[in-house]
Amino acid sequence: MIRLFQINLNHCEAAQDLLVQTVRDLRSDVAIISEPYRNLSSSQWVQNNSGKSAIWSCGSTPAQVQFPESFNGFVRAKLHNYWFFSCYLPPSYSLGEFSAVMDELAGNCEEYIFQRGNIGSTIDLTFVSNVLCPYARWEMSDVYMASDHKAILCTIEGRRRYDRPTARPQRYNTKRMDMQSFTSTLEQNVHTASSARGLLEWMRNACDSSMPRKNTWPREHMPTYWWSDEIANLRKQCHIARRRHQRNRV
Repeated sequence: MIRLFQINLNHCEAAQDLLVQTVRDLRSDVAIISEPYRNLSSSQWVQNNSGKSAIWSCGSTPAQVQFPESFNGFVRAKLHNYWFFSCYLPPSYSLGEFSAVMDELAGNCEEYIFQRGNIGSTIDLTFVSNVLCPYARWEMSDVYMASDHKAILCTIEGRRRYDRPTARPQRYNTKRMDMQSFTSTLEQNVHTASSARGLLEWMRNACDSSMPRKNTWPREHMPTYWWSDEIANLRKQCHIARRRHQRNRV
């Protein structure tokens, strides 16, 4: 399965900072980006001639970006054995310039999956070829991105087999342990530790009640260095306030 995240960042620094954390939270494999605030100096990031559209291989184990090629208005690259296109056509384009880009894009995307973003500066679209359509699902994301554009999530399933991921052991954040809660839970449920299975459950309950579990993501999907529980909570509160405002406007 391949997870795509598409967003128009509208040249917003905060939106691009949130993008780095959001693709980790959603475990996205590929990001299709329009109007980035800055372009990354990485072999996993390719952009078009103007720097207004980009493709970013952002998975926990980033796929190799193959055969990247930049054009006026769009960029293309091959990842996960699929061709991806990211396109941005500014509203300043004349009809002739628009048609020229669309003709070149059409000539490049036969039987490929591609994305065309922000035509007319207000519309974000994701397209997929008829070959992959039965395996693709789309949804609008409500995640707060500090941009006036909503993100589009696209998932491509089937047609390929992946090795089953190895189960990772559960670990606890002992730095945030509440010793009083841990001891209290042990004392209250000591009668359950009458067997090996009961002993394991007894210890697990005490740990769950006294300290949070650590994320079991691969290192590449760890939160960015500046991300914190406080920022995550502020983002959640911002999202709630925005939804409340939208409901009140109706």
